[in-house]
Amino acid sequence: MQNSILIISRDNHYLHDILKTEGISSNCTDEINQQAQNCGLIIFNNFTFDEKAITTLNKLSTTKKSIIIINPDGKMKKLSSSIKIIPFDLVKQIYLLNQGKPAQFDKNGVFRASSTSIIKRSEKLIPQADVLRKKLVEIIEQNLPYPLPKIWHLPDKKLAGAIFSHDSDEVTDEELYRINELNTKHNVKATTFMLIKTGSKKCWQSFQKSGQDLQLHQVYFYIPFCPKKFSAFAAKLISNKLTQKFQKHTLSVEKKILEKLSKKKISGVRNHGLFWLDNSTIPLWMHKVGIKFDSTLGAVHDYGYLHGTGLPYFLRMEDYTRLDVLEFPLHIMDYIYLENKEKTRNMTKKFLDNALKYNSIITFDFHHKFLKGKILDWYIETIGYAKKKNILIESMTYFNDFWRKRLNLEISNIKFQNYILNYEIINPNNQNTDGICMTIPLTFKNKKLKTIKYGNKKIAFDKIKIDNKPYAIFEIKKDTNNVCSEFG
Repeated sequence: MQNSILIISRDNHYLHDILKTEGISSNCTDEINQQAQNCGLIIFNNFTFDEKAITTLNKLSTTKKSIIIINPDGKMKKLSSSIKIIPFDLVKQIYLLNQGKPAQFDKNGVFRASSTSIIKRSEKLIPQADVLRKKLVEIIEQNLPYPLPKIWHLPDKKLAGAIFSHDSDEVTDEELYRINELNTKHNVKATTFMLIKTGSKKCWQSFQKSGQDLQLHQVYFYIPFCPKKFSAFAAKLISNKLTQKFQKHTLSVEKKILEKLSKKKISGVRNHGLFWLDNSTIPLWMHKVGIKFDSTLGAVHDYGYLHGTGLPYFLRMEDYTRLDVLEFPLHIMDYIYLENKEKTRNMTKKFLDNALKYNSIITFDFHHKFLKGKILDWYIETIGYAKKKNILIESMTYFNDFWRKRLNLEISNIKFQNYILNYEIINPNNQNTDGICMTIPLTFKNKKLKTIKYGNKKIAFDKIKIDNKPYAIFEIKKDTNNVCSEFG
């Protein structure tokens, strides 16, 4: 890509969202744009192919620089034949991988999220959306005239994370207390998605006291074990406007009941039976009632990156409008043990190893009713293996709060001269930055990173490998925003 001009014709904020997931802030992408004129790098800003733009590009094509255009429709007939056009919409592809297709009505009379994935099962161990984003960032890094600083997407310099969650189907208070005590014993802050018909007020409140995370396991109306001859009628009944209005109302009511009885604000949800409809109906309901995160998109009898990512992402409407609901895709549910038995243990270990490779946050779902015997042994073994591999185990609420704090930070005023990189970290809400880290390449144009300073104070940094490339990683300080990195 050296000596090339890469043009991505998408509205700026879509690309900002993609790049911010990788730790490149909005201000930083604007900074990259300013460099585009000088080094032929990347043009993002609401680039439209009007007559003036086409004339400019045709003139550029007569130089020694090659021009590659990544464009959603690829219809630029007036452009020079030497200009390469790739009709590929990166934003749309990531959206499709993440949110999948509308749920299918299954033989049991349920629209399930497990039918929404568009990932081939043979490719389920590759987080395809994450790989696409990283390839774009790789192109940017290779062409920038300075080493690119990024905000790391995991807390406390960790290379992977894990969320152990529970669904409270058909469970007694005694079982809830037992698993709660077990998690406390193993220092695991789990997230329990609670049915409002399960457990008692006293039991729910005990979750808060023990530091465990309580959220809503929402029950929607559907027809279980529907006879096949009535399936078409049942599908229409569940998806008509009147029924959906009732469904939306139950979400609001159940959320309020659990909040009142547990004396806790409910921010998260996982739908019972992984109930889902199309790409935007239920996400919009959640957005309107104040749900901040969801963990429904995944599978019951399968595992892997079935929605293309090991990272949370904001759900969107079909017109790409971003909703304020962060999706934590479900990667492994305990039902796979019922099918694969003891093979599941090695499968899980390999998948956690894979998480370290792709720097993922893996979401598990263990039902309380199954946590006994060999499944309980598998659960405890998985916790131990994650800890052994230094994978961060935290609740979904913790990761939701961390992700939002991280996205609020901005990198600005980048200056690079004589192999000294200066930039500012903008913290608009003066929020707590505990656990949030920065990364920067350890080498740039054969020069090694010597020192990192906050203001005039030299700080320590660790060395890590991301995608087999060496980086320095260091913690962000709330009270200092000027960072200086010297290479030599």
